[in-house]
Amino acid sequence: MTKVVLDNNITVSSIFWKKGNIKEIVDKAINREIKNLTSEAIIDELEDVLHRKFSHPPEIIKREIELLKGYSDIVDPKQKLKVVKDDPDDDKIIEAAVEGKADYIITF
Repeated sequence: MTKVVLDNNITVSSIFWKKGNIKEIVDKAINREIKNLTSEAIIDELEDVLHRKFSHPPEIIKREIELLKGYSDIVDPKQKLKVVKDDPDDDKIIEAAVEGKADYIITF
């Protein structure tokens, strides 16, 4: 099975847009057609973005986090990498991909 790491841009977009390529990718993960890998650091960032940027109520944030956890395998990256010079916050995506031996990172 193809293993991917979804950047939070993909996850957040799938919450707001219920049609299109992004939603199709997330639906493939939900339906177990692909295996999504995530980490606690990625989950924490999603929670922060939904709260800080979109002012989602806590119960909505909790529901979205539980959904993500339900269709994802959570990895615990052992290596801390510094490879994304333009956006060091994205290193967590690379770390999860390396730890889980992902085939692809999906972002935009």
